[in-house]
Amino acid sequence: MSEKKTFSIGELSQMSNLSTATINYYVKIGVLTPPKKINKTRAIYSETHIKILKTIKILKEKKINLNGIKEIINNSDYSNVIDNKIKNEAITINELIVDSNISQDIYEKLIDSRIIKLPKISDQGIPYHTLNDFALSQAVGAIINHGVNIEQILKNKDHSILSKSESMLLAEYIKSIEGEKKQEKYF
Repeated sequence: MSEKKTFSIGELSQMSNLSTATINYYVKIGVLTPPKKINKTRAIYSETHIKILKTIKILKEKKINLNGIKEIINNSDYSNVIDNKIKNEAITINELIVDSNISQDIYEKLIDSRIIKLPKISDQGIPYHTLNDFALSQAVGAIINHGVNIEQILKNKDHSILSKSESMLLAEYIKSIEGEKKQEKYF
């Protein structure tokens, strides 16, 4: 009988290059299956958890948000869901504004500064954005909601690639800090 390898959250964190707060957050929201509890304060993770975390990283690189990733991970037929996400990546202007928690004014500033592209037009004549624009607008929305002024984000207008990268990195940093703060509440 072969023995399956198990890992502590610290080991899983090192192997996946993700913080323990991020791993705990993924478990909390249902993206990652809960570990096996071995006592009140200790849990163990399996090789399956490593595979799922690798999948999450790949899907995040494809600009799929955590709700989409959760749907994919929890669906037994990954390929169909991924194909559907890619085929249905058209996001209306209103969906982008509402789901990114930004105003119409900020949306227009993102277009004007070229942080996001002008919407494409579908065969039915409906303007839409891609997942990439959606991810960028979500990052900007998260940054603004944490007190950063839109003008500060747009200050490097002539360096839009840098502004995009800054927005994405700052949003990820804010999420990791929030996860760590939630973790601290438990101790």
